Amino acid sequence: METAKIAEKTYAITFEAYQITGGANGMIRWKSYIIDLNQNKRLELDDVFQLNDSSIEDIQHLIMDELHNSQQDVSRYIFDDMADEVLKDPDNWKWSISREGLAMYFDDYEIAAGAAGAIKVEVPLNKIKRYLDEDFAKKLEVKIPDKESAKKENENSEEAVLPLDLQGKYVALTFDDGPHPEVTPRVLDTLKQHNTKATFFMLGIQAEYYPSIADQVDKAGHEIGNHTMNHQDLTTLGASEILKEAQQPNSIIEKATGEKLTLLRPPYGALNEDVKQIASDMSLPIIMWSVDSLDWKSRNAAAVNEVVMSNVAPGSIVLLRDIHSTTADALPQLLSSLKEQGYQMVTVSQLLELWGETGTGPYYGKLK
Repeated sequence: METAKIAEKTYAITFEAYQITGGANGMIRWKSYIIDLNQNKRLELDDVFQLNDSSIEDIQHLIMDELHNSQQDVSRYIFDDMADEVLKDPDNWKWSISREGLAMYFDDYEIAAGAAGAIKVEVPLNKIKRYLDEDFAKKLEVKIPDKESAKKENENSEEAVLPLDLQGKYVALTFDDGPHPEVTPRVLDTLKQHNTKATFFMLGIQAEYYPSIADQVDKAGHEIGNHTMNHQDLTTLGASEILKEAQQPNSIIEKATGEKLTLLRPPYGALNEDVKQIASDMSLPIIMWSVDSLDWKSRNAAAVNEVVMSNVAPGSIVLLRDIHSTTADALPQLLSSLKEQGYQMVTVSQLLELWGETGTGPYYGKLK
């Protein structure tokens, strides 16, 4: 048994049991409790954190990141599907909290092969503090950052993009048609590993289905643009229908992320004067592309990389889609290849700023 004082009259108690259940080796089991003697009660997870669908998904994501990034010796033994299943039900988590962070305990064989043994992983407090319950944060004497503060903290971190050099080789990677519950998180993980920012042109209907994924994109510091509500060819619609298609995602995505959309990408790149006028009225620059990865067509990671690397140039806007698993498969090699050729990835808005563009466009990016 280990005990640790968290705050005044608040303690973490963790039990580790080694059980012989047959066979040559025993198994380790964990139990953990947070006891608040001020209230004479055991604290549950929702006493410590502000729990909702979005925060739970974010915390699950942080735990998975730590399992793979801080547990290099056991990462190769972890079965992601087993870990996802365990993390799916917060009521059954074995956890503890301290001034250092959120500790998670996993028994032998619970999420990994036996060679990994029992696993303990800790998410640092600076990554988890924004999800703390306000009263509990006061106990820890921790200030919960509001969304704007969190974003500034991210922008000021060592991962923030430096001011653009007019002579630099910049490429804007854009992802259309999401957010997707499986592919988008994979794309976010890869972008994070490569310290890369991108622009996600989201469909309103997808953000309505998966608001927490949209919020993950925003919290990771990426740019979000408007790809209309239902992915219709706007040139086949009347002006009032175009306006509706363009307006609906704004409120849905702002509700999910707290951000106002400032870019528009028409589905299929279909444009006419009505579309241009409505985009102008809404002060939304129209963003097209100069390199189409054709990932929708090939559904092949090697082919995606070949198409992009054969056509990319400084100032390119690259079209990808975060709804195909093969696009997520292609991304690690694509980012490595681009960096090997001296490219730096930026957001679309950064490209427009670099070019001194302030109008509606449309903007296609630079051709090879």
